[in-house]
Amino acid sequence: LNTIATVCGEGDAAKAEALVLKFSEFLRNTFGRKEEMVTLREEMAFVDTYLYIETARFGKRLTVVKNIEAGDKGLDAKVPILVLQPLVENAVKHGVSKRTEGGTVWITVRADGDGLEFEIADNGPGKGEGFFKSLFKGEAAADDVGIGVKNIHERLVQLYGERCGLQ
Repeated sequence: LNTIATVCGEGDAAKAEALVLKFSEFLRNTFGRKEEMVTLREEMAFVDTYLYIETARFGKRLTVVKNIEAGDKGLDAKVPILVLQPLVENAVKHGVSKRTEGGTVWITVRADGDGLEFEIADNGPGKGEGFFKSLFKGEAAADDVGIGVKNIHERLVQLYGERCGLQ
């Protein structure tokens, strides 16, 4: 909303309108979905909606590099809803935004046999080595970074078993 307010203050009505429409789409996807599973294509569209808004906020300070190697079969595969977008959001919030000069978020999706492998990375300051392993084992307390990540990890483990959680 702050981004939209800033754009309105700058007098760019067309950009403000586009942002309001994207924000509306984002809210519908966040609160209006009843499904637990969506296609990877739908989840990536949701990520793109989120990134559209953040790009308006950060401008040239945010670079996104996507490498989707999943093919049509992978893009049509069902994935848990809101499994990628929160990870991308963490990369922007705790990575890119912490760097004065901005940064890069890498989103990689690979078909891996009968499954999919996702990699979300950023060049921000990061957490200490081993933080997430300790978090997933219950040895570290979740903070503002760890709560959402731990939730996603637990959802993946519950759905697919230990080998499919986050690493």
